[in-house]
Amino acid sequence: MIDKEVRIPADLAMEIKRAGLDTEQVLSVIDDAENGGLRVFDESEGIYYAHEKTGSVTIWVSYTKNPGNIDIKSVYSHRMDIKENRE
Repeated sequence: MIDKEVRIPADLAMEIKRAGLDTEQVLSVIDDAENGGLRVFDESEGIYYAHEKTGSVTIWVSYTKNPGNIDIKSVYSHRMDIKENRE
């Protein structure tokens, strides 16, 4: 569970909904990243990038952290299943 206030700008919250995602999915990506999951930190920008795959949907989230909160900067998702046939 994320122990900081998570702030999502209103326009980004609308984009998340239009993409067919819900806020809980986005928060799950951050929660996983903050609790030992994979994430990348861009030192020059001060932004974390994390992703999580559920079924055929991969969600990417960029966010910044401050002592009392997490600010979500962007969310991107794509749906893809790749099945390889090696003969």
